[in-house]
Amino acid sequence: MAYCPYSYFEYQMEAGETLSTLAKKFRVSEQTISEHNKGFQPGPGRRVRIPCGCGGCTRGSFYAIRRGETLYHIARRSGIDLADLLKANPYLNPNHYMPGQVIVIPPMKPRLKGVTYTVEDGEGVFDVLRKFHMDFTTFCMLNPDIDPMALKGGQRINIPPQQPKKGRWYTMLKDDTLSAVAQRYGVPVSVLLGLNEHLRPSEFKEGVTIRVPDK
Repeated sequence: MAYCPYSYFEYQMEAGETLSTLAKKFRVSEQTISEHNKGFQPGPGRRVRIPCGCGGCTRGSFYAIRRGETLYHIARRSGIDLADLLKANPYLNPNHYMPGQVIVIPPMKPRLKGVTYTVEDGEGVFDVLRKFHMDFTTFCMLNPDIDPMALKGGQRINIPPQQPKKGRWYTMLKDDTLSAVAQRYGVPVSVLLGLNEHLRPSEFKEGVTIRVPDK
């Protein structure tokens, strides 16, 4: 993740990336990148200044989507709502995005305080994460004084407030699309994506059963 000051933002290079791939990813010329990074030598972990033609981004930080990620999972891991993520990226098509695409992650909102849970005998941190649909980052934020890899039976930890999903089941028909179903129920696409976090937008197709809001 890279923070965006003034007329450029700083990006940390990953393995295999070159000046050429950076130029293509951020749609700027190699010469422009070189001008902002005198004597720069590409390499994994190195930070490079990427010029931003609009004068910089003050709405948050940049993030490159990884293979297999959904926008919902990115939002949840970042501690924000999917609606906030889409609002920060007005030109992002939630029905079509791809690995390597760079989006803006808006600042995290203050998290709600967790509720208390007592760890059962034999449970480890990943058992707890699966049980409460929680990511590792959220666990650490709610339990800053607990070693997540040393949980013991009887130990009390904080978990996010558990809210049951609302809505009912609906099986998509031949001509249904994600946006069409959302419009039919009078909700933003982000609501359907949030109710069906296990599905990518491209998987909303004929024969797939999804959760929709109650009318």
